[in-house]
Amino acid sequence: AEVVSPDTPSMEDVIHIQKTKKKQLSSNGIMERQAKQAHDDVSEESSSSVSTKPNEKKKLISADDVMSSGAVPWSTYKTYLKSVRKPMLIVAMMASYLFATGAQFFQQYIVAKWTEIGTGDAMAAALGLKYLRSLIHAAGVVSVFLWLRSFLTMRVGTRASEFLHNQMLTSVFRAPMSFFDATPSGQLLSRFGKEMETVDRSLPDGIGSVLYCFLQIGLSGLALA
Repeated sequence: AEVVSPDTPSMEDVIHIQKTKKKQLSSNGIMERQAKQAHDDVSEESSSSVSTKPNEKKKLISADDVMSSGAVPWSTYKTYLKSVRKPMLIVAMMASYLFATGAQFFQQYIVAKWTEIGTGDAMAAALGLKYLRSLIHAAGVVSVFLWLRSFLTMRVGTRASEFLHNQMLTSVFRAPMSFFDATPSGQLLSRFGKEMETVDRSLPDGIGSVLYCFLQIGLSGLALA
């Protein structure tokens, strides 16, 4: 007769152990597949987020990023002159430049005529006195028109600067949040600080210098003709 050792498992125990191992292997396989699927999902989300970030950065473009360099277009000067909102003030400013330059040329003409006359007789003395009075009157006219030219230029610059400042301030207050996300605070401070100072002071002086040069060239050509 066979003697069965108590430590030797029976056939039923062996089958039970094999089934248990199969269940464990299958459960481990399911867990591995789930972990792999979760890892793939996380990697896909990270890659999609990384790929969308550059697109978002491309959409957030500040004003300085699209600024161009080169000559100032004529539309900019037209916008500046329209911001004055008083055409008669612009005409008066240009007329003051014309009259001031014309008075200076008349003053130089009197000096040139005075130097042509001789000295020593009564006629020369009378003409010299006449030229002196004309020179004094021309100097007074030049002083008045120079003051008027400076005042009107300042008024034109002030009105244009005030209008542009209010327009810019209104645009900033009505801007969406994406504008502040794309625009650094330093750019806004520069707009309302240094660049508005350029509009206040440098731009009117530059326009006045251009007008003065053109009038000098034109009147010099007339004098030589």
